[in-house]
Amino acid sequence: MTNSRLTRRTTMGLGLGVVAALGGTTIVNAEGTKTLRARISNDIQILDPGYPLTSSEALVQALIFSNLVRLKPSDTIDWIMDAAESCDQIDPTHIAFKLRPGLMWSNGFGEVTAEDVKYSYERIADPAMASPYAGDWEFLDHVEVADKRSGVIVMKEAFAPLWYTVLPWGSGMIVCKAAVDALPEKKFTTEPPATCGPYVIQEWIPKQRLTLVRDPQWTGSSTEFDRIDILVISDDKSAELAFEANELDVTSVSVSSLPIYKENPPADGTIVVTPSINYFWIGMNVEHPTFQDIRVRHAVQHAVDVDAILLGAFSGVVERATGIVAPSLVGHRPANLIPTRDVAKAKALLAEAGLPDGFSCKFTVENLAASLSVGQIVQSSLAEAGIQVEIEQLDEGAFWGMADHADQLQGLQMTYKNYINTPDASWATVWFLPEQIDVWNWERFNDPRFAELHQAALRELDVAKRAAMYVEMQDLMEKSGAYIFVTHGVNTALYRDSFKPAFTPSLLSWNLRDWTST
Repeated sequence: MTNSRLTRRTTMGLGLGVVAALGGTTIVNAEGTKTLRARISNDIQILDPGYPLTSSEALVQALIFSNLVRLKPSDTIDWIMDAAESCDQIDPTHIAFKLRPGLMWSNGFGEVTAEDVKYSYERIADPAMASPYAGDWEFLDHVEVADKRSGVIVMKEAFAPLWYTVLPWGSGMIVCKAAVDALPEKKFTTEPPATCGPYVIQEWIPKQRLTLVRDPQWTGSSTEFDRIDILVISDDKSAELAFEANELDVTSVSVSSLPIYKENPPADGTIVVTPSINYFWIGMNVEHPTFQDIRVRHAVQHAVDVDAILLGAFSGVVERATGIVAPSLVGHRPANLIPTRDVAKAKALLAEAGLPDGFSCKFTVENLAASLSVGQIVQSSLAEAGIQVEIEQLDEGAFWGMADHADQLQGLQMTYKNYINTPDASWATVWFLPEQIDVWNWERFNDPRFAELHQAALRELDVAKRAAMYVEMQDLMEKSGAYIFVTHGVNTALYRDSFKPAFTPSLLSWNLRDWTST
């Protein structure tokens, strides 16, 4: 699972120190190099398309790898060719493609071929590779290679989300068969053995920046910038100050700064704010002794003051979520089953569970100002029901790294987190299946009906029927007591007016490769 997180691990001084080291550059520097400077909030950990952890990695991957098709920069969901010269759905289970000629791998690995496409998709689908994204290619039968540049993706059956959640995203990225297959574990982290995209990584200074420069072999769609500097600035406020000091050309901003920027944006900057399709929630581990009793989980659901969270942690600029599927997507749920807070109901449920005096629990959050604010609000609201909360803060590496440590996940009690989504509800529900327990299903939610509906919705092409399935699935999540849906949030981008951006709908991607200067 890829996560979109606004981290504040570093101090403001450290964040500004990183960008100051680059100097105050302009679009064209003294050497005539056209440069674009963008901020990410998390440093890279895994650039392998089969195993990324964060949306920051997705931004970098989109610059160094190619898909058959990619999202078109526009206000609506659409696709344009990328590595493919053509890519067509010829029937519900067959997609024919033909690669552009002359696409070359770095490090001397030769031309990109249909065999690379076959290897890339079948590798993620292979259970032996244990990719957390295997579900994206669950319905893949095989990729049939016709010749060096042509082939057919053969699905076992119709797969409704294919064009929305797979082909234009990370699981649809093409890797080099010869280079990756030669690696001991047939996967990589921060050093791709071969890439094929408009840019290559020239330098990486961990926790500070990546410098990407044009790939001289790239023959795909043209790009304007000779160099892209990706600056790692965890703290939103530091990034905002860096932008105002002309050290950044594009950054996300904190929700607390939105009223200020909307009223008085920087003289040379434009602020973009769109409803997000991501989702924030509070989860409880149903297998931990503290939360095994469903009455206890329901008590927490009734006692948490979500409205206070929206006001205190999100400055009142976001709406409450009714599930994990955003209002703009098929499968959005019209309302929560528990519409309002009810402390008296929470106390009554605890008494029924044999806990009239309440209980104590641990609430694990990422070490961010916003997450800590959520933790404190939850701590205060649960105290009114007699529940004593200890807040555990972990830095970004330790927090999200638990996805690789089943023993740590099993010990979790209650957590607050958010996941990004793609334009299809299936990419929200997939992380809560039984096979994601000990990976991304941190609540250890295991409902056979939920799994059944997820599979049925993947095959269902009737929009109304799919929507009803996703609504029922979110009902099951809330009824389990394991989930308190908070918000979908907003996506933001503050960019310099000397650039023409290339955002996709809901700011799903910044599409830096398509940016131009004005």
